[in-house]
Amino acid sequence: SELPEAMVGGSGDAALSALHEWLKSGERLCELANTIRPESVKKIARSKKPFQQMENIAAYLNACSALGVPAFDAFMTVDLWEGSGMRAVVRNLHSLGRVAQNVEGFEGPHLGAKVRLSLVDSSAPFAEELQHISSHLLIS
Repeated sequence: SELPEAMVGGSGDAALSALHEWLKSGERLCELANTIRPESVKKIARSKKPFQQMENIAAYLNACSALGVPAFDAFMTVDLWEGSGMRAVVRNLHSLGRVAQNVEGFEGPHLGAKVRLSLVDSSAPFAEELQHISSHLLIS
């Protein structure tokens, strides 16, 4: 569907407010997850009921986790549903954009820099321990 005018070339609170209204039901986020990896979200509720919209958002967040989005880039369901944490939602979308570039079979479009899957040569001494440590590091 069409992007709200305030989001196209907009910035600040007006753009975040438009983004909130566009994503609030969680439907588009679930569709996004399913575009990156089909069947990531099994059932998308097409409803105006708040509880079902919040379930969509939670299903999207679960899909993000399964795709490899770090927990620190997640947001709380109410951040989106109430619009109180839209910057966290945007951060999550950027993180998903980075992670999606490593999803087998997903050809794009892409957002952000590609995340390296491994920082350690698997043949190196202590590779398993080093990989475990490096998986907990934030590298920008």
